[in-house]
Amino acid sequence: MPTLDHIESYRIRPNPNDPRLSRLIQGVDQYGQSTETSVIEERPLTIYLNAQEIVTAMTIGDYPEHLAVGFLKNQGMLKSDDVIEVVDREKLARALAKEMVRQNRRLPCYIQVNTGEEPQKSGILPDQLDDFAHFCKEALALPIVGLMCIPPVDEEPAMHFALLNTMAQRLNLPKLSMGMSGDYIEAIGFGATSVRVGSAIFGVREN
Repeated sequence: MPTLDHIESYRIRPNPNDPRLSRLIQGVDQYGQSTETSVIEERPLTIYLNAQEIVTAMTIGDYPEHLAVGFLKNQGMLKSDDVIEVVDREKLARALAKEMVRQNRRLPCYIQVNTGEEPQKSGILPDQLDDFAHFCKEALALPIVGLMCIPPVDEEPAMHFALLNTMAQRLNLPKLSMGMSGDYIEAIGFGATSVRVGSAIFGVREN
């Protein structure tokens, strides 16, 4: 039976001193003197599942990974046979590992690799992949089974598929998630084990 100490280890408390969560406000105090203080404010957090926008929640910005996973779980959008395809930073990896222990469930995970090294896109950079994969598997015991990538829209996807395949073989990972409706056949030729073909089946979504 869980003890109070065990339950306490899973309790999440916002850190009011985290500068990312607050905004500096300047004003005048009761003595007429200029003063400034940090005020925690809510911000929108949009949650996506399979590249589809699910909901936008208001949050102070602390522990966004927990909020997203908790919402999807409560809505029945995460099932026992699901996989997690976007493990792309240490904070998220730690949160997933902790939640898997708490639920006594081990969902297969894919590391997202930013093969194009695009600053606006999530993903581990190729030269950081080996260390991050080792950290996830050895330090956190995450069940890493493969890699995933989304190539830049203005580059030939084949070279990114080939790169991801090479990295997966080096790390002895059997799964590759890559390729969309416009290039999935090419991705399969480079070893893709799962593809995203939503628009090919349902059509292009109107903006």
